[in-house]
Amino acid sequence: MNARPLPDHPLQYRAALQGSEPAEALTTRDRHRLVALFIDAGMSDVEIADRTRMTTYTTNRIRRDIFMQRLWARLELVALPYELAG
Repeated sequence: MNARPLPDHPLQYRAALQGSEPAEALTTRDRHRLVALFIDAGMSDVEIADRTRMTTYTTNRIRRDIFMQRLWARLELVALPYELAG
């Protein structure tokens, strides 16, 4: 399993993770990391928005961004053997 890099601002990230600090106080990268963690835990956009104090529109937009990043990463892994063979 890949180790995730540390948050940009660990104390603010921990507070947002616990729900005591709004996620809007985080950097963009930390907000994406936080939402990805909640997505992986099976939370819905409404649950994530409630926990992070973001709108459902924002959580949905971040979810789409994460989905696209993960999709591209998978496509690159699939394409790699073909590039090496070619």
